[in-house]
Amino acid sequence: EISAQMIRSCRIPFVILGNYDHGVVRDCLVVETDFGVGVYKIVEQFRKLGKQRVAFYNSEMQSFNAREHLAALRSALRENGMESRPDLVYIGQGGTTGAYEALHGVFSGSELPFDAMYCPNVRSATEISHLILGRFGLDRDIDLVLATATTSVHQRLFVPAIYLIASNERVAYSGVKLLTDRLPGTSRALPARILLHPVVTKVLRPAEAPAAALGEIKDDAGKKGTVEFEK
Repeated sequence: EISAQMIRSCRIPFVILGNYDHGVVRDCLVVETDFGVGVYKIVEQFRKLGKQRVAFYNSEMQSFNAREHLAALRSALRENGMESRPDLVYIGQGGTTGAYEALHGVFSGSELPFDAMYCPNVRSATEISHLILGRFGLDRDIDLVLATATTSVHQRLFVPAIYLIASNERVAYSGVKLLTDRLPGTSRALPARILLHPVVTKVLRPAEAPAAALGEIKDDAGKKGTVEFEK
């Protein structure tokens, strides 16, 4: 919020990229990602795969993004007729401690209390993929379905996973377009905010290329998969 106030005081055109509390970006040009849509698609896949006990992990819950992802998951579970269980929400001790510290005891138990997990932080999800391999090994089918969010189509975990891809390139392109179209001398009626729909893949194996996701993200960022909001 302090940064936004400082930029406002300079009286120059600017655009904010990313999801922040609406009180911070209330009168700014903003490019956001609709994580609610993306998480709903993930939960739909969980349901179609027969998964009913969905867990959530994040290293902290102080940030707006962390709270936004958890709220989106709870909403998506309800809309899909699935139970949102507080006992399956796991919170770490901050980004420096890691997921291993928080979840090692759970994965060491005789039976996992969940059959699917959403971890919006890909770094934490990488640690969780190590725990999954430690439990299931390399020569067994993995019954647990892991999902994570990433900004790159090339990011891969060490286990099969679902990816919510919010491309940095797509966000940046939309931001530059939104900003330059509002510079002095332009007269187009443009939205104050752009809400980008992320791409959600099917379950991908570690070496499998997401061809469909690559094609989707290459499309015009100002058109396909984008919702524009007027002031």
